[in-house]
Amino acid sequence: PRVLPAARTLARAEIIGRYLYVVGGNDGANPVASAIRAEILDPLDAPTISDVALELAPGGLDAGVWYYTVSAVMDGSDADNPGGETLPSDPQAIVVPAGLAEPLEVTLQWTPVAGATQYRVFRSAQPGAPVGSEELVGEIDGATNLFVDSGGDTTEDQTALVIGDLGVWQTMPAMDTPREGFGLAKAQDPADADTWYLYAVAGRTTSNGLLATYEYLPIDGTTGLPPSGAEWTEVAANPLAGPARWQLGAVVVDRLATTRVTPGDTWIYAGSGTNAGATMAITEFDAALVQAGGTLGTWIEVDPLMSNFAGYGYAAVANQIWVFGGGNVGPDDRCRATQICGGGVTCAGPPDDPPDLQNWDAGFQFSVPRYLLGSSAGSGRIFLVGGVTTGSVVTNTVESTVW
Repeated sequence: PRVLPAARTLARAEIIGRYLYVVGGNDGANPVASAIRAEILDPLDAPTISDVALELAPGGLDAGVWYYTVSAVMDGSDADNPGGETLPSDPQAIVVPAGLAEPLEVTLQWTPVAGATQYRVFRSAQPGAPVGSEELVGEIDGATNLFVDSGGDTTEDQTALVIGDLGVWQTMPAMDTPREGFGLAKAQDPADADTWYLYAVAGRTTSNGLLATYEYLPIDGTTGLPPSGAEWTEVAANPLAGPARWQLGAVVVDRLATTRVTPGDTWIYAGSGTNAGATMAITEFDAALVQAGGTLGTWIEVDPLMSNFAGYGYAAVANQIWVFGGGNVGPDDRCRATQICGGGVTCAGPPDDPPDLQNWDAGFQFSVPRYLLGSSAGSGRIFLVGGVTTGSVVTNTVESTVW
């Protein structure tokens, strides 16, 4: 239910810890430089129902099974979710037996949540309603952690948040340059495990200008925020080895993706893309090593993608880089995969191994032709989400495969 502060497309998103970051894109008129983040809500931040008291009273609950949950609304100064609502407590079941002389009045008590300005109490709309369908029955000041339910009506369509919901979107430092259709990657500092970086690579900027530069933003791994005073740093002196391009993927290759890189090393691959008018693919692949402090090493040209792919999904898994869809800069149901060299698997010719690649082979055919899709790898599967399909129709389909 937590929508973006403003509409955007051709943006990029990454997750670091408990935070989702959305960077750049196009607002419907022009490329933008803005960046925002939201907390992926943590069940451990919810109140816990600690006590229940029951009393016969003229107003209360009739016979049956009822469920309650309680959430907290945080203060506007909360670092993670300012003014936002937490996930609800675990459900508390109340069983009202039949044949009582009067309805049953319920008093709930819960553990206080530091920084809460309000609590929201949810209850089944009627007895026997399934758990998880509770609706708002009362709002309590944050100084009080007790609610007496005398059987009032619930508010239809006012339900608690669920696992996976987000907190309030917060403004992050804006990039130095507006970018759309760029590559976004995250990487850990090789010398400081508590520091991460977001990297915005290439893309298209205002007036259809193509970019070959990258910029990066440090993120404190504990708070999910940039260190005090930190901003994006654009590195114009270290452009891509290949041409400027957009509709590319920025693929992270580390020891989670392959055993063929040195432990502690993280490579950022700037994949193939397209020209400014999206009429012709630019097939180059470049790679750069993440350095302590956030800068990247010199971009190195590696084995290019030998087909015209842009606006694709991608993944780096099982010693390979994959791209999905976007063939001929349009909807396509093909994928390509290449081996990452190193660890005894040597590519013919320069550059060194790693970061070199070899053997861009045709992979499997998936179900729905896609272009400008979303993709993610997790839980042993690769997910392809939405995009533009045949006939320039936007699709809501999702498919996945085991890797």
